[in-house]
Amino acid sequence: MKYHPPRDGKIDWVNQVVKDMFKMYVMKQLIQREEYIHLVEFTYNNNHHESLKMSPFEVVYGRRCRTLVN
Repeated sequence: MKYHPPRDGKIDWVNQVVKDMFKMYVMKQLIQREEYIHLVEFTYNNNHHESLKMSPFEVVYGRRCRTLVN
């Protein structure tokens, strides 16, 4: 039997956020999700996370991600 540590709802929340982001990028074209995985990952990692008080990108690299949109 596999051990599954107790969940506090954070994983469920992250899964819902990622699912909502996929819906935003893909809308009704659910057959091509794989083409949008990199966009969802980039967006998630560059958004401010209240628990971290910064984005995951800033945690890893010590600075904000600079894009052409900035």
